[in-house]
Amino acid sequence: MARPAAESRMLAGIAAAAVALGVTQLLAVAFGPQADARTAIGSAIIDLTPGPVKEWTIQTFGTADKLFLTIVVLGVIALIAAVTARWETRRVPIGSAAIVVAGILGCAAVTLGGTTTVGSGSNFTLTSFETPGSCMVTP
Repeated sequence: MARPAAESRMLAGIAAAAVALGVTQLLAVAFGPQADARTAIGSAIIDLTPGPVKEWTIQTFGTADKLFLTIVVLGVIALIAAVTARWETRRVPIGSAAIVVAGILGCAAVTLGGTTTVGSGSNFTLTSFETPGSCMVTP
């Protein structure tokens, strides 16, 4: 059986990511607005962004800064889906693994939500008190 062209695989990867995002949006409706993975990932990115970069973004985009962040997040998701799908094979399911990892990270962003604090050295602390599923991780 012939292997599909790289472009076809890349488009299939983007389509699979779009379907996965759509399903998560539908499932989030049952759990309320705090379960929206896109918003949770955007909040995590904002929490981890240095202050001067945040200020530049707000000054540059004004009230459209959240729209800009959403477009960037969706663009990065599409790029990752396309690149990993291009290298997907029956023996090495890279694209499928990327979707699983993205799902786990999205769930972690929704569950952990809120404030993110990263300590120095080997201490890593991830704290959230804004969502009902708040938790603290310290290895």
